[in-house]
Amino acid sequence: MAIKIVLPISDVSAGWDTSTGGNHYGEIDEDISDSYSDADYVETSTIDSADEFGLTDMEANCNEVTNIEVHIRGSITDSSGNAYIRAELFHTAGTPLTDNPQDCTQAQFGGDGVIGTVTKTWSSDTLTKAQADSLQLKLTFKTT
Repeated sequence: MAIKIVLPISDVSAGWDTSTGGNHYGEIDEDISDSYSDADYVETSTIDSADEFGLTDMEANCNEVTNIEVHIRGSITDSSGNAYIRAELFHTAGTPLTDNPQDCTQAQFGGDGVIGTVTKTWSSDTLTKAQADSLQLKLTFKTT
């Protein structure tokens, strides 16, 4: 089993703000095998706003994908502790993956205003290369 790192390469929809005023995917495209950079980021304080990103294609010799792991580096500043980030993956024509949604809570990031990394895994679907090549990641700011 090979592991392939995919990164955001396009903005599908942009509902959050960027720290630099540039494209949204460019703010969050750090390769975790190098190191994280907190110098650029996307942010929002608007409940139910979302950013959605297109992800890189799989390599030509990829036949199927059985596990998808997403690393979300972030921070939630909310004194009530009710805010969270919802992560969702979609493939061909917006079809959601079975394990949707995956929620990232303030506690998982490390507490109120703490920058941390949360790892979420989708493993209930086996995707063809064509489906994996059309993966999109959607992040939505939510509250209970």
